Amino acid sequence: SPKTRKKVEKAAKELGYSPNALASSLTTGRTKLIGLISNNFHNPLFLEVFDLFTRRLQEKGLRPLLVNLTDETDPENSLRMLKQYSVDGVIVASSTLSPEFAKAFHDAKIPVVHSFG
Repeated sequence: SPKTRKKVEKAAKELGYSPNALASSLTTGRTKLIGLISNNFHNPLFLEVFDLFTRRLQEKGLRPLLVNLTDETDPENSLRMLKQYSVDGVIVASSTLSPEFAKAFHDAKIPVVHSFG
């Protein structure tokens, strides 16, 4: 009932309760994690874009998971890691990564946006 719900919410607030994100993801099937992948973290313009991306994601209740692809990074490892974290989607922010890289996420049934490419 609405009355009971208000009592529970009041008690939770008084006790400082906050929902466990991991437990919530087990019941909803969504982690609210969005992978943000780039090989341009050294570029000041891209840092501004990442700042905007991360702020907007957080405003929507989503959490960014940043992946920095350097010359030594194996893109397959990045895909594997993001799958292990069960990300809900991926933003590939790069003008130099191949479209096939973004396609690998699509093929893994992970929604992907390829920006700057």
